Amino acid sequence: MKKNVLAVSIAAMIGGLGFAGVASAGNVISNAGAVAVANDLSVSTDGTGHILLVPYFSTQNGNVSLLNITNTDQVNGKAVKLRYRGAANSDDVYDITLFLSPGDMWSANVSNNNGISTLTTNDNSCTLPASVNADFSTARVRGGDAGQTREGYIEILNVADVPKNLAADDGTEFSPATANPLYAAIKHATSGANLGVPNCAAIADQTKDVADMDADPTAPADVNAANARGYSFPTGGLMANWFVMNLSKAGSFTGEATALVASVGGNKVPAQANIVFSPQDGEAQGAGGSAAAIGALTADPLLAGGVEDDGVTVVAPTIPAVNFDFPDLSTPYVAGVATPTAQANMLSGALATLSVTNEYMTSPSVSFATDWTFSMPSRRYNVALDYTAPQAVYNAGAIYFRPDNAKLSTDKTQICVTSKYADLQYYDTSEQGKAAGGYVISPQPAGQGLSFCGETSVLGFNQGTFAADSATTVLGALIARQSINTVKAAKTTEAYTDGWMSIQTLNTTGAAPAVNNGLPIIGHAFVKAMGPTSLGGIFKHRTNLVNK
Repeated sequence: MKKNVLAVSIAAMIGGLGFAGVASAGNVISNAGAVAVANDLSVSTDGTGHILLVPYFSTQNGNVSLLNITNTDQVNGKAVKLRYRGAANSDDVYDITLFLSPGDMWSANVSNNNGISTLTTNDNSCTLPASVNADFSTARVRGGDAGQTREGYIEILNVADVPKNLAADDGTEFSPATANPLYAAIKHATSGANLGVPNCAAIADQTKDVADMDADPTAPADVNAANARGYSFPTGGLMANWFVMNLSKAGSFTGEATALVASVGGNKVPAQANIVFSPQDGEAQGAGGSAAAIGALTADPLLAGGVEDDGVTVVAPTIPAVNFDFPDLSTPYVAGVATPTAQANMLSGALATLSVTNEYMTSPSVSFATDWTFSMPSRRYNVALDYTAPQAVYNAGAIYFRPDNAKLSTDKTQICVTSKYADLQYYDTSEQGKAAGGYVISPQPAGQGLSFCGETSVLGFNQGTFAADSATTVLGALIARQSINTVKAAKTTEAYTDGWMSIQTLNTTGAAPAVNNGLPIIGHAFVKAMGPTSLGGIFKHRTNLVNK
């Protein structure tokens, strides 16, 4: 198997756990029979949830990105899908399956290894495959360019719970209580020579798809019934913290992942979602006879197919789907969501904001610099760039990114979400605001509004005109970056060096009166003093969520 395929699925090493058998496709085990049926997805109020989103990672310019994922559930283990996606087009550059025992934490470091991002960890929590230290993949990025792996964002999904005792078909404990072998395998030893180490080698075959929950997991009609395999409905409780560090420049930024909770009626109390486990291997989707069609598992237009920018002409799938592609964040996860498109729209709706507001500091007297990040973690399920054409391929049922607001860039290398000139307003520290004709974006044609190009874009403040190889001052961003010069008036270079800015993220649909759905955007302002100590700070964007 080629190294780049190994890095995406890390499937070749799966034999290290003694797994065997023919893999089948991903599946969705409905939570319809559960006790607390989750039917809604919303941003968590306490930073824990079923889904976690890290808005930015970077290995550019000497950066190192660290990630900690914690299972705050003291009762149940968790099966977790971890996926790193590229900044330009949300391309899958690395993914694994992770098992966390109750109260467990997993940590990893992503750094630049001869031009390509690579993940390293010495954490002993169980994973599929057994060893996950590997370079990121260039198999799906534009032109196989290793540079495309050096920025992006991270998806984390609780695909199933792993209870101490086998679960009944409603997710409660089966009676009589029967010890769960999977739980025992992933649990860290509490005594003896292997103190703190789980018995990952004891994990049974995970190369087959899971089937529906069985009334009797101890004598199931199908040995791959989800509860017979040791799984139960996911209940969340995950949290994550992240770091972007630059040791050579003594700089460090830290933040917490945006958490989304699956609940009943939006009450934000964690409930039971669908089980969405898929084998962590590169077998073709359906190779084992699974009835689950690609279009039932993902809304990704390059995996499931979509339409051209006319909204009519059908585009066939351009990437052959394999098991490690599933689940993703569009895989149906809660009750009442019948399709991946509906799930993608729900995810987007949970994150959608009417505006993004934050501050900037670029005062030359203290050598401050500011970069803002804008991450759109649901956009891949609405529109994606097919490099082979090249062309934008759209999900015909998507609400948030469509042919009228997300267009292929003129150089056909990224998809850009456009805004109007009037949508952006900035001020200094003394109430003085943008004058008519103010602000200049680089690189971008004069007179146009700010565009969010790529999936995770970076906006530098008052950093001049970018050349082709110019990086932003704070983060060293190169893949999807622009600079905004906050000039006081048109045809002048005098700028407001410090202040705040607000961007209206309009997204109107339907006949008059049009509905403003907002746009799903998360991110931060990264502020740094550029002196010898390179002290820095980070401020989360203030957003005006449509669905609070």
